Amino acid sequence: MKYKYCLLFLLLSYTLLGTSICKVLAKAPKTAKIVFTSSRDGDKEIYTMNPDGSQQTRLTHNPADDFYPAWSPTGEQILFVSTRRGLPDLYLMDADGKSERQVFSKGARREDPAWSSDGKQIAYERRDPDGWAIYIAAMDTKKEVRVASGRDPIWAPRRSELAFVGTGDNRIAILIPQDPPPRKLIQGDRMFMQNPDWSPLGNELVFSAREWDPDRGEFKTEVLYTVNRDGTDVKQIVKRTKLEFLGPVWSPRADAFLYEQQVEEKKVGERFQLFRIALPSGKPKQLTRHGHNIQADWFDPEALPVSPQPNLLTTMWGEIKQK
Repeated sequence: MKYKYCLLFLLLSYTLLGTSICKVLAKAPKTAKIVFTSSRDGDKEIYTMNPDGSQQTRLTHNPADDFYPAWSPTGEQILFVSTRRGLPDLYLMDADGKSERQVFSKGARREDPAWSSDGKQIAYERRDPDGWAIYIAAMDTKKEVRVASGRDPIWAPRRSELAFVGTGDNRIAILIPQDPPPRKLIQGDRMFMQNPDWSPLGNELVFSAREWDPDRGEFKTEVLYTVNRDGTDVKQIVKRTKLEFLGPVWSPRADAFLYEQQVEEKKVGERFQLFRIALPSGKPKQLTRHGHNIQADWFDPEALPVSPQPNLLTTMWGEIKQK
């Protein structure tokens, strides 16, 4: 009997030690990497590649869809969405694709995750009975807090703020989750906005949007814009074509953008591929060519994360005017 207890103790100790070792062995990439979603294998899987498009490596190998990857601030983990238990929900894995695990014990439809700059909290959109809502949760306690109605949340790099797209009005707003005032709409010309992303300094946002064409009575094709944090100086940064641009992402060094561009392929029709464009006015470079490639996120070990400053004042976007 004593032997059985000793064996059980040894097995338990080995398991706990193994878990600790796995956590210790989780390492960030030594060079800049882009993580993204690709359908090249028949379903949605998560890949990484170098910023020039080389060394495209598959991380997930599951018959379910895996998508919406997001690097942790230190690059050691990737937060992502998977349908492996039915509804899309949040999962974590190490930077090399190992140690996959579900974030929440109680399932719900959660998508589009984003990390706070200190890695202690995540934001995401969750499907509630009254529609899509923005939630935040601490990574240690997993306690969820609803902070707004909307989608596409993204944490500011230097402030405890979230930018998101409001449900119904499709306009970007900014709030502090710890003290959310009523969300104010961005006024101005009719514009359907989505996919906001902060600049590394937190003074600008890039986003995709469709403008209303009053002459034709319809929305124009979607293109990319930048805007100051206070809602001023909206700039279109790509030339409008008959094909759409989506999902812009700032590079950690603020010297380039990633984005999804719709392209025409002879055998399969229109697909989205990932492109990179150097700033301020570089030539676009196509990074992916196989399958449908979207939802990129960029990590660079030389661009260290900056801790948020919760003492800063809340800022909501005011009137937005194009110049």
